[in-house]
Amino acid sequence: MQWQEVHVIISPGATEMVALLLYECGSNGAIVEDTKIDDTTLVRVTGYFSLGGSQGKALVVKKMKEWEDAGLINGPWHVTTKDVDDTSWLYTWQDYFHVTPITDTCRVIPYKEVSGMSLQEKDIIIDPGVSFGSGLHVTTSMCMQLIEKCGTQGHVLDIGTGTGILAIMAAKCGAQEVIAVDLDEQAVIQAKKNVLCNEVSSRVKVQQSDLVAALAGVSYRADLVVANLVTDAILALFTEIGHYMDMQGKLIISGIIDERIQDIRSAASKYGFIILEEHLQEGWYALCLKREG
Repeated sequence: MQWQEVHVIISPGATEMVALLLYECGSNGAIVEDTKIDDTTLVRVTGYFSLGGSQGKALVVKKMKEWEDAGLINGPWHVTTKDVDDTSWLYTWQDYFHVTPITDTCRVIPYKEVSGMSLQEKDIIIDPGVSFGSGLHVTTSMCMQLIEKCGTQGHVLDIGTGTGILAIMAAKCGAQEVIAVDLDEQAVIQAKKNVLCNEVSSRVKVQQSDLVAALAGVSYRADLVVANLVTDAILALFTEIGHYMDMQGKLIISGIIDERIQDIRSAASKYGFIILEEHLQEGWYALCLKREG
């Protein structure tokens, strides 16, 4: 699979803002590294976009110019790209992935480090492959924390499963059955491997499909829906998710940056959802909602 590597060179003060931008534009991750140009200390923020039809660079440059015009960026910046295959960058970013505590009872453990470890009941072993969602990003970890707190012993839908980490977390927190869907073939392959590795394959079904196809023939409505996606995808989800949720069901969402949170609040109200919890960490929001009535 081919990827577009997008490098943004920026002053250190804009690092977090640019990293958030890369995720919002659809990057599968962000790596931050110090660099120097003409003895000036700068930061290189790198994102990874699927090459097929990717507009990653164009979206990033457009937003950077808007920020510059608004006076939000001080100092020079530039954006470059490079086309790479999986092996060119996959193992580079995995060097940053180590055992990560998520809650008091759950750690995310890289497959490469699990040998000889004493595992807790809710520990999750992950081989990320080319799919991000290792538990390192705050959107993933906040969703996991909300699943532990607001989870169910009933039926769960995980939309955009990635590595399968949220589906696995739901199963380890007692879910009877989890349907995990993703449109990306590589994500589905990796998620299935991780489900097997964590010994929850009897309760977690991973499918390469959209939501409608995945639920064809399913007689029940979900007690919990989890979606860690970009904001526009979540807004679209609000228009149809009510058809697949139990009236007492809950919805956990993340992938929402500060400037889009009001859009989410408005959509939640419009489509009959009440916000139970709203968490903010490092510029990202995660919410737990329930249906009104």
